[in-house]
Amino acid sequence: VFLIYVRFREILAVARKVCWWGLPFVALFCYLQVKAYSLQNPWSCQVTMAFLTASLVLFVAGWGMFKLLWLPILFLIFAMPIPQPLYEPMALALQGIATTGGAMVLRLFGVKLAVSGSTLAVTNMEGVQVPLSVEEACAGVRLLMAFVALSVAMAYMTARPVWQRVVLVLMGIPVAIASNVLRVAGTCAFFVWGHDELGQDVMHEFAGLLTLIPAALMLW
Repeated sequence: VFLIYVRFREILAVARKVCWWGLPFVALFCYLQVKAYSLQNPWSCQVTMAFLTASLVLFVAGWGMFKLLWLPILFLIFAMPIPQPLYEPMALALQGIATTGGAMVLRLFGVKLAVSGSTLAVTNMEGVQVPLSVEEACAGVRLLMAFVALSVAMAYMTARPVWQRVVLVLMGIPVAIASNVLRVAGTCAFFVWGHDELGQDVMHEFAGLLTLIPAALMLW
């Protein structure tokens, strides 16, 4: 809604005209919507609904309106849960990156640790080794989707050349990965300092929100 509001004056000023090129796409996505519903695939139903809405805009209001509204409509896809077949390989890859990256950051600050799979065994200030597992939930898939969505929104609202907007969108991926690495390293740091309760509860729960600050600054 906010992305539409940003361009609201342009939307009111654009000429509206029925575009018959949109009708085949409306028919196609209606068929795909029914097909996805019959297969009981919620994600496909949601995605095709977004594309169907964009196609209806093209058909009813024309190319001028479609150019202004296609991205805000398809932006809804970022709010849809990632399907499990896609989520699992993404989580596995990001889990490995978060573990390796977190270990590298901790070693830069002189923390003694051992890495085994997705487990970081850090040595705290008292010399006791504490095994910490980077779970699938900490892999950063949701963080990745959130930051890519943020970079797309920033690119849409920024008056810059197209190639710069594309670069900004693509930068959402490394920024999200870097932010999650910092999140893992920061959580482990509390266990190194002997504040296990903070690392387990406060930092673990709010670290995702805190990473929005460096991520937004990096994108800016």
